[in-house]
Amino acid sequence: MARYWRGECTLRQLRVLIEHLPPGSARHRQATEGHEWRNNEALLWQILHFLQVLDQRIVWSRGKRPKWPKFKEFPWKRDAVKIGNRGEASSEDVLAYLQSISANRGKDQ
Repeated sequence: MARYWRGECTLRQLRVLIEHLPPGSARHRQATEGHEWRNNEALLWQILHFLQVLDQRIVWSRGKRPKWPKFKEFPWKRDAVKIGNRGEASSEDVLAYLQSISANRGKDQ
């Protein structure tokens, strides 16, 4: 970088140097949210996803409805959809609340 600012290399040379940094470099860690994610891990992650898809195709071929897996770019990424947050309530409080608003609340269960 300093060579570029001193005028010792062109912008094109700097771009090529940055593009060909090794997979464990700071640039790659920044792109993968601080995780050291190399080509081997990426390949294994993609193979795992394809195996999950293949497994669901087998389920589909048997006449059942499969639940297709959604591909996540990295294994540490959480799903984008979050249904809710119960806050400070315990599991028992949540169940009591759900039972109080259910359609069958007056009937014996």
